[in-house]
Amino acid sequence: MKKKFYLILVLICSVFILGGCNDIDLTKEKDIILKLIESDQWSEAKMNLEKEEFKSIEDYQALYSYVDARNDYINNENGNISYEPIISKLRSIDLDTYNGVLKAEIEGFKDELIEERDKFYKDFYAKQSKEEKESREETIKTHKQEDKIVAKEIKKKVSNLIKNRDYESVLDLIILHTHLDIDIYNLYIFASAQLEREKGDEQSMIDYLELIPMAYEGEYASLISDYKLSIQPKDKWLAAERYISEIREKPIEEKERIMVYLPAIGMSAAEMRISSWGTPKKINKTTYEFGIHEQWVYSDYRYVYLEDGIVTAIQE
Repeated sequence: MKKKFYLILVLICSVFILGGCNDIDLTKEKDIILKLIESDQWSEAKMNLEKEEFKSIEDYQALYSYVDARNDYINNENGNISYEPIISKLRSIDLDTYNGVLKAEIEGFKDELIEERDKFYKDFYAKQSKEEKESREETIKTHKQEDKIVAKEIKKKVSNLIKNRDYESVLDLIILHTHLDIDIYNLYIFASAQLEREKGDEQSMIDYLELIPMAYEGEYASLISDYKLSIQPKDKWLAAERYISEIREKPIEEKERIMVYLPAIGMSAAEMRISSWGTPKKINKTTYEFGIHEQWVYSDYRYVYLEDGIVTAIQE
């Protein structure tokens, strides 16, 4: 009986002793990991944590995730860092429940890494945006140079056509190139006016010519100005320009004149003709004591209404 009692006692003591030794061993192993972390020996810390005897230490998963994230960061520090996988490993650590000695360190590293990532992407996209901007500017510069060459060639070709007053051929040559510069655009307007004159439509001719400001000083300024002044005095042209400007509230800048317009309230009759709708199929004109009312009829039941040469309504 006594032997049996002593045997049981020995077994109980052995359990406590072995358990205590195991706790001591686990504490020792955790201390090893913490010392490796403290000395930034991340690779050694990870190798130890992957050993079977270390997998039972307190907060193992949190320690492993942190050490693993640190290893990934160091291994990619001199190359392109993949921030998201590293941050994901750090986020797998539940810092609300983890209260180990490394909590502040893990939080700090995660915040620094997120800040570093954000700066990296900001700089990356800024650089990319700068390169794209430079590329666009270079493309625009190239196009402008090409446009100048094309414009120069066109002006050479139209020279004889203008001398021969072959304005229909002038239009055919420049109609697709009015965007190149203000000279070609104004020549297009002038040629259109001349064709209206040839048709006997004096008012439409004047409508077109009103689009070319008296202040125009380009290559065809003398040709256009002399012709305009042969029709009516300068003050009438200037009065028409002021009237149109007042209707629109703001004057149209020359650079805007080289654009193709959509029909809009406030346009002059000439601008309406060179808008995307073009010349109407029919014009119904009524003259009143107080002014002239016009209905311009287009295809697909579209109508434009003008009062004294200014668009006041558009019906589609």
